Amino acid sequence: MLKRNIKLYLTAELMLLIAAKAGEFAGIPSGSFGAVEFAAILLNTIVALVYYLKYGRGRTARANLAAYALFVTLAGDVFLTLISTEAVYVPGILLFCAAEMLYAAYLGPCAWSAGLQTGLAAAGIFVLQRTGNLSIASALGALDLALLTVNMITAWMRAAKRTPLLFRIGITLFFLCDSFIALRMVTAGTARDIIAFMVWVFYAPSQVAITMSYVREVTQEESGEAAAARER
Repeated sequence: MLKRNIKLYLTAELMLLIAAKAGEFAGIPSGSFGAVEFAAILLNTIVALVYYLKYGRGRTARANLAAYALFVTLAGDVFLTLISTEAVYVPGILLFCAAEMLYAAYLGPCAWSAGLQTGLAAAGIFVLQRTGNLSIASALGALDLALLTVNMITAWMRAAKRTPLLFRIGITLFFLCDSFIALRMVTAGTARDIIAFMVWVFYAPSQVAITMSYVREVTQEESGEAAAARER
């Protein structure tokens, strides 16, 4: 039953991504396909919540940090994807920064991470200032990208520390998504259109990969505990 439900979930996510990109390509108003995009994020959160309630609650604090980050991501996408107006960009990006902090906690602290995050954020703000794109929202975006970059590096450096491959893939796709958002701000014309089109091509699969990483992690732990109980 669970495997069938997961197949339905993955199929639905693929269909939602195709529908959103087809709507964007066809020039449908952003409010219409934005709702479709948000539905994909909502579905991820529902799946994560179901597995959290069934397997994760009260079981493993580390794995659950990824679920909490997915829940915070949904809140951020209420502002950035569903509402998607400049007036709510700041709270939306702040929530994404909070999600990245949860992922950082999931990956574990590094002695060098805070310094690298600060340096990357400062470099991003410098570029924004030099290109005339600096604002509170864009500065927070630079911070978010800095946090995400360090999380991606940490995920691949700590492959031996129980960081699932699906999570590493997901956080890398997430990084590509945010990198393309940053590039969109400093490009124009056809290049900007192509970059903008690719943002959700990276973002939607990134969230699916992270969700599936959480699902596998908590269900494998449940199976391991059940096997240990039988041996006792």
